[in-house]
Amino acid sequence: MKQILLAFGMSALAIFQTHAAVVDLTGNLSTRTLTNENCYYLKGCVVVPNGVVLTIDPGVEIRCESGASLTVAQGGQLFSNGTSSLPVVFTSDKAVNMRAPGDWVGIAINGYAKNNVLSGGGGTKAIARCSSFTGGGMNDNDNSGVLKFTRIEFAGGEPSGYTFTDALVLNAVGDATDIHDVQISQSAGNGIYLSGGKVDLKNIYTLDAHKSGLFLEDGYTGQMQTLLEQRKSLSAHHSSGAYGIRIENNLSANNNTPLTRPIISNATFMGPVFCGAANPISTNFKSGIFIDRNGGADIYNTLVAGYREYGLFINDAASAQRTAASTLNLSYSSFTNNLLGDYAHGVFTWSSFGCDDDMAKWIGDDPTGTASCVQVDNQFGVFSPNYNSSFCADYCGDNFTPNFVLNTPVPLALQNPDYSALSGFFTSSTYRGSIQTSSTFSGWIAVCPQKEDYCSLALLRSQVELPQLMFAPNPASTFTHVQFEAEQTGKADLTILDKVTGKILSSNTVNITNKGIQQIPLTLKGLGESVYTVRVVMKDKIIYGQLVVK
Repeated sequence: MKQILLAFGMSALAIFQTHAAVVDLTGNLSTRTLTNENCYYLKGCVVVPNGVVLTIDPGVEIRCESGASLTVAQGGQLFSNGTSSLPVVFTSDKAVNMRAPGDWVGIAINGYAKNNVLSGGGGTKAIARCSSFTGGGMNDNDNSGVLKFTRIEFAGGEPSGYTFTDALVLNAVGDATDIHDVQISQSAGNGIYLSGGKVDLKNIYTLDAHKSGLFLEDGYTGQMQTLLEQRKSLSAHHSSGAYGIRIENNLSANNNTPLTRPIISNATFMGPVFCGAANPISTNFKSGIFIDRNGGADIYNTLVAGYREYGLFINDAASAQRTAASTLNLSYSSFTNNLLGDYAHGVFTWSSFGCDDDMAKWIGDDPTGTASCVQVDNQFGVFSPNYNSSFCADYCGDNFTPNFVLNTPVPLALQNPDYSALSGFFTSSTYRGSIQTSSTFSGWIAVCPQKEDYCSLALLRSQVELPQLMFAPNPASTFTHVQFEAEQTGKADLTILDKVTGKILSSNTVNITNKGIQQIPLTLKGLGESVYTVRVVMKDKIIYGQLVVK
């Protein structure tokens, strides 16, 4: 059984779903659909090859063994079709309270869109799993499938020989691919790594990624809206640095095109200081927005708060030059409570490379800036974003119900967003940041995945060899007998469940006094015409059957 939180700010509603058996996912897959009647076990290096389509129905749970990974090769497609009430979940195979970042590797999708491995596009970038997979080409409209209402938990493991072991790797993925409403929790690496491509992302929540919430490079030029990057755990850091978002052009060839230039609106980058973490905290915690190696972006209507270093840090002169060329823009955004300051740059002379005389004039903190590349309506200093207090609660505390909303009235510092420079992909709102008065992140996320009660691999495997329940009569109308073989005496719980939702419709306990074949009377009063799941539980043994009521 599993429990899914349906709504924030409301009483939790429980859905109990039964599973028939464990189905192992191994090696190269053929075209298939995963249904929520089963619990799936990802083992080893699992591949969706060229020409193969993997479809995942709403509510499917996939447990992943240590070192396991799912890789979609170029020409393959993944359709992870979760819903707001029945998300798809990829998670650790460990038990409750035993899960940890890096328990498995993660998901990698390889497309045919452009990157800048070769200037102008057409090059490929390799990632290693059980073998090498490449992404890249010239088709920015490539379609690798759908990823929606999907959670990826405790990924980022780094087995020997694997590369780019982030929770979700998008390698040259095209903009016909649909990615929205995705949560990445407790990744030992980056939450999402984008190498080139043009895929758009909307409604993305990364919780306690140990490297960057998002890492963009190699000519990524997609659009992003409603990003919540949150770092609550003081253990969520890495020696390579922990950033909200890291944007670079190319590690070895800074000037290669297409230049990395995402368009981002309504992001909230929330560092550990936001909820009161005080020094000393690890020096691995860095800045909210980090730009390096000729990186560029257009960032609007965003909140950056609570980082140990800076809200925005531009590390190199090449990136600063892009402020002068207006290919690095940041306007209508708010910065607060970043310990070393809201913005800074690396060891170079700003006036020789960047927009206007210094960084303060470019970003608008000094109102004397007059250059045409100067940014507009950014806000700095100490203020309260007026987010609901549950942001800083103990997410794994007893009876915790998140209420991720922006309290009203909207504070002045988050007012006056602007969408005039943005395309139809972006939805206008009346505030900056990713949080609404009725939150986007409702119903499908899990703020404490450590305690989620997912399908039990061991228990389900123990069911496989058990006989199924029989009924006499079946179909039945008002009364039937449940028939099964009992291997032990004692109490047996007999339950009728809705076959679609798993909701318990009736339950009673009977006493088994003798081993062997049992015939237990079962009244069907109040049940409409339908197919129902019937379950008998005796100690650690579970037997299922399907009953037709006419």
